[in-house]
This record gives sequence, structure tokens and C-alpha cells, in this order.
Amino acid sequence: MKPCKTYISKLILYPLIFVLFSILLASCGSYRKVIKEPLKLYGSEYLLEQMKENEVRPDFLTSRFSAEIRKENKQMSFNGQLRLKTDSIIWLTMSPALGLEIGRLIITTDSVKWLSRLESNYMINDINWLNEVIHPFIDFDLIQALILGNDLSYYENSMFRGSIENHEYKLTINQRRKLKKKARSDDGSDIIPLQQIWLDPETYRIKKVMIKDLKDKGARIEAVYDNFVESGNYLFSTKRIYELQEKSTNLTLKLSFTRIEIPESNNFPFTIPEKYRPVRN
Repeated sequence: MKPCKTYISKLILYPLIFVLFSILLASCGSYRKVIKEPLKLYGSEYLLEQMKENEVRPDFLTSRFSAEIRKENKQMSFNGQLRLKTDSIIWLTMSPALGLEIGRLIITTDSVKWLSRLESNYMINDINWLNEVIHPFIDFDLIQALILGNDLSYYENSMFRGSIENHEYKLTINQRRKLKKKARSDDGSDIIPLQQIWLDPETYRIKKVMIKDLKDKGARIEAVYDNFVESGNYLFSTKRIYELQEKSTNLTLKLSFTRIEIPESNNFPFTIPEKYRPVRN
């Protein structure tokens, strides 16, 4: 009787698995067809319009965060506060898990300021200092975009190509240049060689963005966004991972945001104590 029962079970089970698998394939195909339709009808311009329409663009933003940064074999964890005035100021404080503030950072469109409580010193540099010590593509616009989960604001949009990858929209552009109203450089640092953006097909929020240097295939900046929550009519990613590779540098930053608020105004205190000494880096 046992072999007979096994045979009967297989007769019932195998067709059931086949039906479920067929339904799964059909549903995946139908979903792909649904998200492909807008791209087919309206082209890449439609995806760009929807992406821009759903960006996070408050006048002010505040949040608390926890961070884990890894560089080669070194790792550090800390907490902090973020305050932002769109297109103007990014303000950060950093503290150990249960300790006092160890540092304060302000980035504006033309300067970088750092205050170290641990070493009793401070640094004030031109914004171009970020290009020299971190990555050639780093500027205020890129940092703000990576924090808000937006696209870059001051670059051309006309050459994007749209496609579908893993049930997400994908936008790709080569040789993306800064707009003429922004100062262009002669060394090519105002050109992004390759940029790819993955969009959620329902919210059109950026799920992933990657910038690559085609001359140095190992050089790239990547951001992955997850766990979106609504705050002030915006969808804000509370979990994200940033990766930066450039020559021998391999850096990973994991961020978790809490208490996200959209205030009507904000302040950005940065007072240098008299006994603090200036440093270059």
C-alpha cells in the first residue's frame, strides 16, 4: 500500500507544482508588461519627469542617524544629527554610541568646515578640497543628492536611456555634463562618464544609483536605498548603503535614519573655541 500512496501523492503534487509555477511565471510576465507600458508609450522622458516629481525637496530637513563606516580592515560606528537647508548647507554632528560629540561638519556650496572635539582642532577648506581627498566627482550637489536620495540637480538630462531590469526602471547616461549655468572645468571633472539609476516602478523613488569612471573601471560611487517612510509628504529612505571605490580606496558607509522631520526653519551652529588650532587635513 505504501508505494501506491506515494505514487498517488506524486500524481497530485507534480501537477500542483506545475500549475503554481505557471501562475508565477504568468504574473511576472504580466507585471513586466504593466511597467513596460509607460516606457513604451512615453519613453525615457516620462521616467525622468516622474523621478523629478517625486524627489525629496524640502526647504529644511532634520534627522538623527546611526552609522557604520568601513575602510579596508578598519571599522567605526557612531551616531549623529543631520540638518540640511536645500541647495545651501549640510550640517552634521558625530558622537560615539553613548558619548559626547566628537566632531562637527558643515558643507556649503563653496566650503568645508570640520571641528574636532577629540583633537581640539578645526579645518576650513574650499569645497574643491573634497575632489582632492575623496573623489573627483564629489561636490555639494552630489552629496546633497546622495543624502536626499535624489538625482543630481545641475547636470544635463537629455541623453538618458530607459529600460527595465529586475522589475525596476533603469536609466543610463554616458558623458553627462554640467549645465552651462554652472561653472565648467577644463580638466573634465564636470563630466560624469557613466551614471545608472534604478527607480521603483510604483513610487519612482531612486532605489539605487551608480556613477562609474570608464577610464578606471574600479572607480565608482554607489548608493542603495531601502525602507522608505513618509515624512512631510515625501518618501524618505531610512536605510541606505554607500560604497566608494577609487584607486586603492574602498569605503563602505551604512546609515539608518530616525526622527525625520521637515521643520519650517533651522540653525547650523559652528563656533570655534579660542584654544583650537587650525589644520590643513
